[in-house]
Amino acid sequence: MLIFIVFVEIWRMRNIFNQIQYLVGVSLLGSFCLMACGRGTPGFMEEPPSQIPPVRLAGSGQGNKAEHRPGSYLVMFRESGANSNLYFSSFADEYSHHYNKLSDQFLTDPRIKDIDVLSAVDMTGLRSVEWEPEFSLPKAISHAFSSDDTDGAAGVLARVDFEDEIAAAAVLGEWESDSRIWFAEPNEISRLSEDATSLAQLSKDYANKQFWHQQIRVPEAFAALAAESSAADVYADPPVIAVLDSGVDYEHPQLKENIWVNTQVGAAGCVDDIHGCNTAKASKGRLGNGDVWPVLADGPGQECDPGNAGAISKKCDHGTHVAGIIAAKPLASSYVAGVCPMCKIMILRVTEVEGGGTSGDPMILDDSQIRAYKYLARFRKSGGSAVRLVNASFGKYSRSRSLSILIDVLKRVGSGTLLIGAASNEDSMIRSYPAALANAIAVASVGARHNDPSVRKSNFSNFGPWVDIAAPGFIDSTVSGGASRVMPGTSMASPVVAGSAGLLLAAYPKLSFLELRDRIIKGASAARLYGSDATDGSINSQYYYPKIAGEFARRPLLGGGLVDAEAMVKGSGNFATGQPVERVTAGCGVIGIGSFGGRQVGWLVAFLILPLLLSLFRIGGRRG
Repeated sequence: MLIFIVFVEIWRMRNIFNQIQYLVGVSLLGSFCLMACGRGTPGFMEEPPSQIPPVRLAGSGQGNKAEHRPGSYLVMFRESGANSNLYFSSFADEYSHHYNKLSDQFLTDPRIKDIDVLSAVDMTGLRSVEWEPEFSLPKAISHAFSSDDTDGAAGVLARVDFEDEIAAAAVLGEWESDSRIWFAEPNEISRLSEDATSLAQLSKDYANKQFWHQQIRVPEAFAALAAESSAADVYADPPVIAVLDSGVDYEHPQLKENIWVNTQVGAAGCVDDIHGCNTAKASKGRLGNGDVWPVLADGPGQECDPGNAGAISKKCDHGTHVAGIIAAKPLASSYVAGVCPMCKIMILRVTEVEGGGTSGDPMILDDSQIRAYKYLARFRKSGGSAVRLVNASFGKYSRSRSLSILIDVLKRVGSGTLLIGAASNEDSMIRSYPAALANAIAVASVGARHNDPSVRKSNFSNFGPWVDIAAPGFIDSTVSGGASRVMPGTSMASPVVAGSAGLLLAAYPKLSFLELRDRIIKGASAARLYGSDATDGSINSQYYYPKIAGEFARRPLLGGGLVDAEAMVKGSGNFATGQPVERVTAGCGVIGIGSFGGRQVGWLVAFLILPLLLSLFRIGGRRG
């Protein structure tokens, strides 16, 4: 209608000079409106957006923000031939097929030390990854999206170790120039989230039940679960939650009955994987081995360190603590109890000791994470995904294309696997990955100390418009050797959400990926996190819909609200609070992510509305 008005106005102007003047006025005012919204000029008038180059070397671009293993790169090779080359009955067959081809072509080069195949990938399925903020795939992959020739859009992801960084830069440059690869990036390191508060400040006087169970309404969630399912049904086929971490003491008295047991040992490509896989200990054609106890312990049932002293020992206990928050069985002799005591824990140990010794700082390499996601993708149950939830209480401040792709694959395989991750503990708005990925759920921490009933943001917790939900972050939980301890951090808040989501899946195991993610976030209570339901009145006001410089919309910076296990199970969240289900993209009042982004819509709105205003101005002028 408004476009019609433009043509009518132009037609009524008999003077061609006035017609040109009118169109120029509309264009200039449209540009002015768009710049006022903080978006600049429209896409077709500005320089093309900066792209992450196909080959990202360590120390360039995002690489200077992250640690990496020298000379080690994740490389997505172009795979020629039929799509059948992507799918094999076992990982060993997949590995052998692709490794033989890559080794024949490239291992004769003395500059290359080793090649380790991680996964074959159908590149045509990655459209959703492309729309994540701050993410860029090479143009060649984008062109492949629109191609009917899917045989030419396959990739093989591998870790390639070079003699040094100079050799890596030279060889990767040659491969990219010869169109042998889709992209390459450094094999970066993630760190387990460390606590930021002294244990001396924490209360040791526990109540009969931990305060945070009441805070997130776990008892009420059990009642809601009982109304939906029988205990026999829930315990007969319980949800399985994967814990990507430093390993778990699967002999701990409160955990051993809730550890997943593999009925097909070795079938997923990991040796002796009775309780999960240690993907930091991979070998040729194998994703890892079954040594999934804590990284610095001598075995299951052993303490990480006799005194449990120091940050490194806490990292060793990290995975056992996380697993206990999710699924520790309540015992009369312990205050510790997990959110979902009927859930099973699949252990995915992704840490290795820096330097390769038996002591030192545990770290997580990108390729260990990728193997863990590959391992998960090979488990099926009744045509769907056997593992629907992953907890990742670690992170780094740079995005990996390779990790984003594998996590997106998990979303698309079967019924979809959802990653829940810690927002990290630097009291910063900088995005932490993998939690900040669009397909994941990022969790902030609330509480100032153990047994603190308030929901004020923890002084260490990260925050920002990329955070989805908040949860208590000072938790008493299991540690190696059969003990328990209080640990603070977003690492502890993340498994609170994961365990609550486990209760939801116990009630509704057939929820789709989007239904699962939507119900977790919509069930959160904005009123309890930001408003009048809080014990000390309106709190976290500085994090509630602040105005971000250069953006049109106001946003909550601690997520949509405090996790509420009861509302999650009942599907009775407070939907009137305006809690975000999808992360928002900046623009002139445009919410959502899609191919028709804020910039294009803002330009269109300017062209549609401004002609009407100019027309009214002209009509008013004629009447005067």
